[in-house]
Amino acid sequence: MGGQTVIRHTYTYNSNHGITSKKNALNETVTMTYKYPDKGVIEKVMDPTGTELIKQGSQPAGHVQTYTYDFKNSTFYVTDFNGVQKKKVTNEKGQLLLEEEVQTGAEPKTIRKIEYLPNRIEKHTDSVGNVTTMQRDEWRNITKVTDGEGNITSISYNSQKKPLTVTDPLGTVTRMDYDAKGNLTTLTQALGKPEQTITTYGYNGYGEVTSVTANGLTTSYTYNNGRVASVTDPRNNATVIEYDLMGNPTKITDPMGNIVTATYDLMGNPLVITDPNGKVTKNTYDVKGNMRTTTDPLGNITTFDYNYANKVASVTDGEGKVTTYEYDGMKRLSRITDAAGGLTSFTYESTGCASCGNIGGDLSALSDPKGQTTSYGYDKGLMVK
Repeated sequence: MGGQTVIRHTYTYNSNHGITSKKNALNETVTMTYKYPDKGVIEKVMDPTGTELIKQGSQPAGHVQTYTYDFKNSTFYVTDFNGVQKKKVTNEKGQLLLEEEVQTGAEPKTIRKIEYLPNRIEKHTDSVGNVTTMQRDEWRNITKVTDGEGNITSISYNSQKKPLTVTDPLGTVTRMDYDAKGNLTTLTQALGKPEQTITTYGYNGYGEVTSVTANGLTTSYTYNNGRVASVTDPRNNATVIEYDLMGNPTKITDPMGNIVTATYDLMGNPLVITDPNGKVTKNTYDVKGNMRTTTDPLGNITTFDYNYANKVASVTDGEGKVTTYEYDGMKRLSRITDAAGGLTSFTYESTGCASCGNIGGDLSALSDPKGQTTSYGYDKGLMVK
């Protein structure tokens, strides 16, 4: 169609227009059933192997994540794989008002709370009481963010409702200009200051970036059916990329004439990779697309095993040495045990930034196999202090 490669998937739907099955190019099918079809609430998802991805939240091997809905009171509960239950309350518009961690016999622990005030002002409070206020315009665009220390970031928009300027708490302005199609054409950082930098972007008729010029130096791009065919740096050195019919890069030639080739399975996973010296790496995958083995050019085989959430559970190297990985209820890496028994552990803040959506929590401490612990603190911009 129009010279573009088409990758086909087949879908079936119920009477409420909810997807009930999806079949990929390998003829593998994922099926879905609904608890509340009219509301689009999924009850069960089965992968091509017959594994239940969701069944009232059930996971294989006894791991359970449960979803409970109270539509009358605009409240729902999620119990994670470790039995930790979270309560979420929304208003009549579906906007989140409150998220709490609730445990039997314990006081609810606030994760975040949002108040919707007059004049399109929102007040976000995180688990430790940090308050961030956000001002929105009539189009729901955020125009001002004030953190708990009174630092203000302001954002203005153009007639296309795209960000025009962002002014940080120090008064530094970043400006963005666009063409009539909404493509970013100029990015000016530190506007009006001695350290000001300007980056410009060029596009073709399809909206694909054809050039990026920064500090007077231009990198250019060409395309083939929507895919990058070549990249030419400011010194006119070109890297050329070729693809198969499925859009996978099969041959990359660098400016020195060095060539890397690759073949793929029908799911787009690289099977055989040959480097410029003719050395070959081979990979195999499971039905879910997880890498199961990789064989290096010397014939050493590394094997990967996965948990119910498709996270790496263990890695066995070519000498049979095993490294294991463990995760917390939010699927974050919590422990690594190496082949010698050395333990690296990770702990996280209970929540992240309430106003920026980083609710998963940031890394707060890392303990290495020698028993040394590194602690991390973050500023309001989630930058390490």
